[in-house]
Amino acid sequence: MARTSKRKEIAQRTEKQKGVLLENLKSALQDLSTEIRERTGHKASLRPILDYDGNGKLFEALITFELRRDIYQQGFEVWIHGCDGVECDNFVLRGSPGKIAGPDGDPKQEPTHFRIVAKDGRAFEMHNSVEWPDHHVEKGLAHEIDLSIASSTECAALSHWVRTKEGRLPRPSIAIEAKFRGRGLNKALGRELTGLALGIRAKQVALISSNEPDQSVGTQMAAIPSIENGVGTKARIVTYFKADGKPKSLAFYDLAVMIVEDLRLNSPPVTGFSSKVVKAIGVKRRKSAPQ
Repeated sequence: MARTSKRKEIAQRTEKQKGVLLENLKSALQDLSTEIRERTGHKASLRPILDYDGNGKLFEALITFELRRDIYQQGFEVWIHGCDGVECDNFVLRGSPGKIAGPDGDPKQEPTHFRIVAKDGRAFEMHNSVEWPDHHVEKGLAHEIDLSIASSTECAALSHWVRTKEGRLPRPSIAIEAKFRGRGLNKALGRELTGLALGIRAKQVALISSNEPDQSVGTQMAAIPSIENGVGTKARIVTYFKADGKPKSLAFYDLAVMIVEDLRLNSPPVTGFSSKVVKAIGVKRRKSAPQ
């Protein structure tokens, strides 16, 4: 009986948190829509709310759009790009894990991403639900990352790798795992994140959890920087909801600051690319009629 009551309590809390996610996601989307209108005079078409697979995807969408806003507020240009490297007005969130498309992909069929550019010309891309290669096993094995940020050169290398399984193995600067669960996250997740940090060799791995994870997860995350993966991966946990069920104010802001510092310090400016890479990261603009 007590177990049934506990399950009911968790289900009710989860449903309430889902409502909060929706409201906050709508707010983040409205901010982006306003920026699009101010920049282009066009009405935005943003479709990440009802078309995807439940609470986890809603949480992933919220993180994507709130981090975009926080990174933009740190002085970076953040804009929507299609797989062909062309700037566009409409954002399409990837609904399930998949492979990053190359510049020859169909921008009408492929999900979009955010292109992030610093004042000194350093350029990056933020993708949701794309696969990155494992550096410690045979070629071909990949890990799906809920949200990843990498330089545009790494993303171009990833596009080449997923099509050919040849060339150097690319890696993201930032790998973020999003977990929306009614129960606390346990040590199995901690082991998963440790393996992820070892395999993809990201500079930073972050766990963003809807609720406070178990202490074992924190212990394992704290040990990630000592892993000998040749990178010295930093690790961080962000919990979205407080114990009283309310979301934390500016929940992702500190993470955005840490991301921005990493991007400023550790990636080269956009110079000296081949014509193929320039096509992949260019800033051409796709024309669309005002709606």
